[in-house]
Amino acid sequence: MINYYVHGLQFTMAHAHLAFPLVWGLTAILMWIAALYLSGGIKENELKTLRIMILIYAIGFILQGIDLWALGAVQLATVLRVGYWAAKGTLFYLLSIPDLIAWLRMIGDVVAGFAAAVIIIYTLKGVIKSYKIKI
Repeated sequence: MINYYVHGLQFTMAHAHLAFPLVWGLTAILMWIAALYLSGGIKENELKTLRIMILIYAIGFILQGIDLWALGAVQLATVLRVGYWAAKGTLFYLLSIPDLIAWLRMIGDVVAGFAAAVIIIYTLKGVIKSYKIKI
């Protein structure tokens, strides 16, 4: 019964933004870092920086999840008050509160993107050092 009211709302996107990058993404990142550390591509001081970046990466996606939950709550209130059609239409996103919430998501995007960029740079440097590639 509850799925009738929340199916396709931003709650689904919140689940996706928390589950995929934080479960599968972090697992893959940590395996790469462990392999590069064991092969000598990443040193101890770089490992400390990567630990901090992994936490920042997770915080960025958690911020996105919080934002999407807030947008899902506004959508659910619209579904219960007006109807499902009103929460899924383009006019819903032109209202002031959903528009503000959508723009606030940018904070989590920037935080996660910054951390992901640093992680990618350190990982690529580690691969180059690990395989002793001359550039």
